[in-house]
Amino acid sequence: MKRPSLVFFVLLTLAVLSSIAVLLRYPAMYIVSFASFCYVFAFLLARWMVIRILPERFTRRSIVFNIGLLASFVSLFVIFFAVRSLFGMLGDDGDAIPNKSALDNLRSLPYVNWVPADDTMGKSGVTQYESDLAYGGISIYAARSAPLAHLIDMSGRELHTWKLDPTAPAPKDVPVWPLVELCENGDLLALSVDDMMTRIDWNSETRWTTRFRAHHDFCLADNGDVYALGREDDIVLLKGVPVPILADYIAVLSPEGSIKRRIPLCDILKDAVPWKTIAVIYKSILNPKRVAFVMWRTIKGQYSFENGSAFDIFHFNASQLITKNIVGICETGDLLISARNLNWVGILDRRGVGVRWEWGPGEISGQHHPSQLENGNILIFDNGLHGNHSRIIELDPRDNTIEWEYRAEPAEAFYSRIRGSCQRLPNGNTLVTDSEKGRAFEVTPRGGDIVWEFYSPYMSRDGKLRAPIYRLTRITDPQNYPRLSELQW
Repeated sequence: MKRPSLVFFVLLTLAVLSSIAVLLRYPAMYIVSFASFCYVFAFLLARWMVIRILPERFTRRSIVFNIGLLASFVSLFVIFFAVRSLFGMLGDDGDAIPNKSALDNLRSLPYVNWVPADDTMGKSGVTQYESDLAYGGISIYAARSAPLAHLIDMSGRELHTWKLDPTAPAPKDVPVWPLVELCENGDLLALSVDDMMTRIDWNSETRWTTRFRAHHDFCLADNGDVYALGREDDIVLLKGVPVPILADYIAVLSPEGSIKRRIPLCDILKDAVPWKTIAVIYKSILNPKRVAFVMWRTIKGQYSFENGSAFDIFHFNASQLITKNIVGICETGDLLISARNLNWVGILDRRGVGVRWEWGPGEISGQHHPSQLENGNILIFDNGLHGNHSRIIELDPRDNTIEWEYRAEPAEAFYSRIRGSCQRLPNGNTLVTDSEKGRAFEVTPRGGDIVWEFYSPYMSRDGKLRAPIYRLTRITDPQNYPRLSELQW
């Protein structure tokens, strides 16, 4: 009886390591061990086929080994490109994105520092203001090209600026703030993508910093808690298959910045993930470039999966609190969330374990920033990823009818492939952030006339690139912010 070969023990070891990685939820370990198992198995299979096909005089060990090795590489090459052809929407490093232009943007989301200025070169600050039709107030936005946040009046005049305290821990990879929110006492909450959340006071002195992979969105509850999106590398079971993914959750932070609890989000939609997506992920796992990439990032102590990669299958991008009860739909304190890659918007109960309401697939594409209005309806920035034009919609969740929408004329004039936000103002106007143009504008409910427009003043030296605006927000109740009374506006 022949003794098991060394290759057999290698296969067994890799299989055991893969199983351990699944049990302990170590995605990097799983990718390296599983891919290595497949490579060795492909070699053994190719070697066995060579032995069966070649005449006996050519089956000396050295010849078999060399031909088998070559055949295994050829077979892996054929399989790799066969899968790539089958799922022709894939990018070079295994990204499952609906089209190439979206892929180019999503790889850097959130959020490449600059966008082309195109035909808006020379525009800066407020370029249009009809005071009799626009809703007056103070607006807040983050510079995006630096850790800066600004308060501006309706004419674009700067009223106050926050900047990252130079003594505070600096973000590791993205030293900018895409998203900020003003607290009633004048403090500022700022998000640094994949790195931390920070709270600074009116004078830009740091109150606290909490490090976690914060991203996309957060909101402030009445009791001072912060509901922020976070993510981590993980392994989950999808349709009974262990799948490495970028797993999203909501981190609930206390007013002092400590994480009180985490609400996982991926389990609520895992049944909606198609087999095609799982196949795309495993195609990426078997890509030697991906394996080397994961190994290198692990050695450097970095995260294994990037935003917008094949492993980012849900891409949750909204974390908002429900403020109005709707009988049979939702209650105050429930969670309004958005899964961009599934074109899905839903409301979870306040514990985050059950879906109360859901809508979106087949209706919207690549959406951002859903929010609940005073009448209970949901306002959504529909990016229109597949239609090459964006729109703002107001949806009645009671019967899922669209009661109002804004489109530009022509429709293609308003198109933000990524990012974007919308805010309903007390006079019925809607404030829109057209992120891809570094622009914000206010439109009337009837006619969709633009009555206020603002362009980010942050430009590249040659004037051809502009810093995008992730979200510009109008402060509609300045009386609740005592610090604002100190400003001249």
